[in-house]
Amino acid sequence: DLVRSRGLGDVYKRQLHVWGYFKEDASAVEKQELFNILNEYMEERSSQTVVIDYLNTLLKKYPNEYLENSTFLTGE
Repeated sequence: DLVRSRGLGDVYKRQLHVWGYFKEDASAVEKQELFNILNEYMEERSSQTVVIDYLNTLLKKYPNEYLENSTFLTGE
């Protein structure tokens, strides 16, 4: 439905914003994995938690103080 689609789109945009903090450091494989996960999420074959878990994996590898304090990545 339209409301659900808007919600998915908003989350997708936030996830792309977060990706911007990793794109200079992450490998092509990491980028492809994230976009595969995002596509599954947008097709409702995966949950937001899966995306956030992967972004947190990247955050551990590529620390960023701003993102470490982001409620979006802590699930709060």
